[in-house]
Amino acid sequence: MARKTAIIIGNGRLERDLSKVIDDAEFVMRFNEPNLLDDRSGSRTDVLVLAASSKALHKRMVDPAFLENAALKCAKVLMLAYHPEIIRKYHPQPNIFQRLRGRRADWTAQAIELIGHAGKEIRIMPPQFYAEGCAELGIAANQMRTVFPSTGFLGICYALANFPASEWDIRLCGFGWKGWRRHDWQSERAWVEDKIASGRIGMLA
Repeated sequence: MARKTAIIIGNGRLERDLSKVIDDAEFVMRFNEPNLLDDRSGSRTDVLVLAASSKALHKRMVDPAFLENAALKCAKVLMLAYHPEIIRKYHPQPNIFQRLRGRRADWTAQAIELIGHAGKEIRIMPPQFYAEGCAELGIAANQMRTVFPSTGFLGICYALANFPASEWDIRLCGFGWKGWRRHDWQSERAWVEDKIASGRIGMLA
């Protein structure tokens, strides 16, 4: 029996048009605020992974156009990568002056309310999944308040945990391994390259 295809798409630029391959896949995952306007990555979105600890998400949520985002509208499931317990325990917390200006560390409740009213199913990755991801990257306990696995890394881990190799062919595209300075991009890229070398995942070139 032929294996099904799962495609995980980062927000980096695609070098060629992959829209048909992506839309024909059995599963597609995207992250945060993907751009579907260049027509190279198709539109299928089974899971859109969001970081509810991000002030960037808050800025998007207060924008009336947020719910009109093409990827969000296409998404069947919205997955919050960071459990509130993880945000509270490890992520940077705003100081008193930032809180007075409306800054928060955790926008989970607001995201659930807004996106839920839009008719979307919402899931939250469990805290132990995050801890296991840190262990995979070699992030020690004393580093967990300064180094954080990216939503992309956690999304790949989710696919590996839920899609057995006997049934699924997992492919990546659009990953540039750069962004927020608190992600360990070098370690994440090395981890992915190790999975590619073992044949567990592949790149969609």
